[in-house]
Order: sequence, then structure tokens, then C-alpha cells
Amino acid sequence: MSKHKMSENYFTQAVKSLAARIEQYSGKQSSLYKHASLLFESHQIEHQATQNKQSNLGADNLARGNPYGPYHRNFLKEKLEEKLQDNYAEWCAVCEEIYTLVGAASPERRQQKCARLMSTILLLSRWERDKPMFQAGRHLYRATLSILLLDHMLSQGLIKNSYVLKYAEQRIEGPKTYSDNNDNDDIVDATCPFKTHIQIPMIMASLLQEVGTIHPEIRALNKALEQETDLCPTKRRKMTVRIDQEAYGFTLNYLSEGIEAGNQPLNRLCRKQHQQAEENKEKFKFIRTLLHCAAFKPGTVGDLLRLPQMYTNLLMSPACHYDNIPKITRVICDRARRGLVGKDAVTSLETILGYFPPGYGIAYIPKCGEEKDQDRYEFAIVTSLYPASPKHPRCRAVTRNLTYSAVGQDMIIAKENNLYFRFARKKLERVPEKRLREILALLYFDASRRMMVSSLIPSFWLPYEYFAYSRHQNLWGNTLNELTAA
Repeated sequence: MSKHKMSENYFTQAVKSLAARIEQYSGKQSSLYKHASLLFESHQIEHQATQNKQSNLGADNLARGNPYGPYHRNFLKEKLEEKLQDNYAEWCAVCEEIYTLVGAASPERRQQKCARLMSTILLLSRWERDKPMFQAGRHLYRATLSILLLDHMLSQGLIKNSYVLKYAEQRIEGPKTYSDNNDNDDIVDATCPFKTHIQIPMIMASLLQEVGTIHPEIRALNKALEQETDLCPTKRRKMTVRIDQEAYGFTLNYLSEGIEAGNQPLNRLCRKQHQQAEENKEKFKFIRTLLHCAAFKPGTVGDLLRLPQMYTNLLMSPACHYDNIPKITRVICDRARRGLVGKDAVTSLETILGYFPPGYGIAYIPKCGEEKDQDRYEFAIVTSLYPASPKHPRCRAVTRNLTYSAVGQDMIIAKENNLYFRFARKKLERVPEKRLREILALLYFDASRRMMVSSLIPSFWLPYEYFAYSRHQNLWGNTLNELTAA
């Protein structure tokens, strides 16, 4: 498809706007991570000022042109105190908005909403590698995957944490199936104890996971580690563990001083507000439990954060070639065998995602009738969770008869016809080269894009430019007919 400026539908705009509220440093707009960065800077300045005083530099020297002078320190302190309660409210508001994008009364509808959000994040993040969405999208993806993992492991009786189980019994559920004509499927009772005490705190914990990594000291340590090219693997691992532990400490500091400190009643005479502040302390205790277990206790409730972080960091890594994305689940399985994460959580992840995550571009051989393979390939995008098998993704076809379309067919693509697998590609090796070049010209009519395809029989498809048109961003509607197989 030709080069163009990306257009966005309402949902895509909402996702990008939410991501910017989580992590964005440029411009006037504030963000959760920008506030954390400001708080860390303030603490570092206070620490530097203390050191200067201990070195007998004198208060006068600090005040005259020194960036760590008292005027600058007081300005930062007042600015942070003024915004402390606003920051707490913003963290809560962002978590609620994320829940709005993934929450629903019926499990089927929740899965559809999560798949849509994860697809959009993956497509936008890898399309905009040099823009804020690539960084901020990771937090959204992690939080969504945590919610999915929680739902699945609860349904399978794999959660043992008493606090989670206590509120799971009070969950307000709707029907198990989703109806397009039932608007109530998107409505979740705002007073649902499971939502307020478990899901919202879990989303907040997921967003907090990497806050400590933006502390200036951690950034300096990571930079120094990158420059140490001669370190042996053992020493590098030890340094990485040390950096992770220090980052965890800064994360807890920010939770206490940047968020929980804002959990104060606006009206100190209001009994209801005092009661709410006391109830919130229980939620913060749960967030600390999640963060601690995720950092130090594999195989516990912390896997609800630990595993999504592992998967997302691999998926969103600039070093991850597109062809390697289906291998991520197997990499995670290997980590489970080494005891780095619980086996139950990994099995659950494999059930939810399979090998091909929502938003992945599939090249496949369509069938003529039920059995016969055609002499061409078409493109599809993975749009659903819970594949029947990890190697058989549920997709939406985006080309038909070698023509792009905004209206597609939902299908399950078997590994026998998925060109990601070598034995499927071998089926097309009998097709004449002239025909394969014709197909390539029709599906990659931009010459520069054709040059990027390394083979006449591609193993995957990069769907970013297709998704860049707003009319192609509703992959969860306008289906041609019922689910088919390919």
C-alpha cells in the first residue's frame, strides 16, 4: 500500500490519547510518568543540596545561580504539593479509563474488547517506533494482558491469594455470551467490589511496574551498563539484577510519596471521605503485594504482573524482528521451565494468546471449497483471543482475490495453510515464478514495499499501512459471514 499520513477513527484516537496521558514528556500536556520524573528530580535536587551543605558550600552560594538553590527547591516542592491530590485523582482516572476499554459484563465481550485494544496497540506501536506511542503503548498492553490473565486463572481455579478470592466471590457478572444488540453487555456496575478492590488496583500496579526505571540514577546505571561491552555474562546479569532491585525501590517510593500521599480527604470534616481514604489503604497494600511478588516471588499472584511484563517487553522490543513474534510464547515457556515464572500462568498465557497475538499479520493460502488449496496467498490480521490451538489463530481476512477490502471474513487459519510455517510455504513452490511475481505486484503495489519482501513467498505480512487508513480500523465489525476455516 502506498505511503500516506495516518488517519484515525474514534477508538484509535482514544487509545493514543490515553497512552499520552500515561507516558509523554514533551509538550505542555502532563502525564503520569512525567509527574514521576518531576518527583524524582525534586528528590535528587534535595539530596544534592544536602550534600552541598555538608561540604560547607554555604547557603549563599546555593542561592546565587546554583540550580540546586533554595528558591528552585521551594518552587519544585510547592508545585508538587499543590498537585499531589490532582496526581492521585489522575492515576485513578487513567485506570478507570483503561477499564472502560477492556471491561464488560459478559466474558465474551471482555475478550473482544481486550483483543481490539491489544491489536490497536501492537499496530500503532510498531508503526510509530520513533514516537511516544511505542513507549507508552507498552504500559497499556501490559495492563490489558494482566486483566486477561487474572480472568482466566480465576476461571481455572489457579489463583490462591485470599484477598483476590474474597472479592472474586463478590464479582457482579453478566451473561457469559455477548449480543451485538445488548447494550448492557458493556455496562459494569461501578460499585462492583471486584472491580474497585482488585481490577483497578491491578491496572495501577501494572502501570507502576516500570516507574522506577525512569529515575535518573537508574538511567545512569543502565547507560553505564550499555557502555560496558567487555563484561562477562555473569557480571552483566548481576548488574542487571542490582539495577532491577534499585528500580523496584524507587517504584515503591513513588507509590508512597507520589500517589498514596494524595489519598487524603479534601474535606477533613467529611466522615465519608475519611472512610474512603481508609478503604483505599487496603488497595494500596494489595498493590504493594503485587509489585513485591512480581519482583521476587515467581509462581505467586505476582505472575499476574510479571508474565505480562515479560511478554510485552519482548513483543515491543526494537530488537524483536516481526518474524520472531510467534516465538515469544515459546521463549516464555522456557523461562517457566527455569523457574523464572509460574507454569500455570504461562499455560494460561498460551491459551489466551497462542503463538500469534492480536494485530499480527498473517499470509495464508486460501482454500477452494473445503479441501483444495488455491495457487495464491492472501492476507489476514489476527483479531481474536483464545485460539482453538496456539498455531491456529482466529483472524479477519483483509484481502480477497488479491484485492484489499474494509469488509472481511472471520476465519481460523490452520498451520497447514499459514505461510509462517515452512511446510505451508512449500505448497506454493510449485507455482510458477511469473504467477508469484504477479501476486506480489498486486498485494505490494508500492515498489518500495515490494523491495522489502525478501521472498516471493512471504512468511508473514506487515499490516501497519493497511491499518493506517481509518476505514480499515474497525476489524471487529462488517464481517461477510460466519467463521470459516482456511
